[in-house]
Amino acid sequence: MPRDPMPVTKAHLATRIGTTVDKVDHAFDLAVELVDEALEKAFRPMGDKTYTECILSVGYAVWDRSKSSAGSKQTTVMEGQVPVRSPRDPLASIRSILANYVLGFA
Repeated sequence: MPRDPMPVTKAHLATRIGTTVDKVDHAFDLAVELVDEALEKAFRPMGDKTYTECILSVGYAVWDRSKSSAGSKQTTVMEGQVPVRSPRDPLASIRSILANYVLGFA
């Protein structure tokens, strides 16, 4: 069930990523859907600040994954090229937070 009013916006996610609002539409919408779906079975309500951070973290993960080829990207380090994998599960970055609100999410 969506929050009314929503404490986080596409502009917040665009600022976190460092891009424009029109480029984060899909990532934001999917992040809200994933987090809201996970919280359907919550045994206690999640505060707005925590919810906002969850949406931004998941939105960033979705956006990052969409920008990398086949789920991985190359990052230059001192020793050369090292593959850095984006998480397959966008909720991985907030799994420990969700565990405080949803039984069985650890």
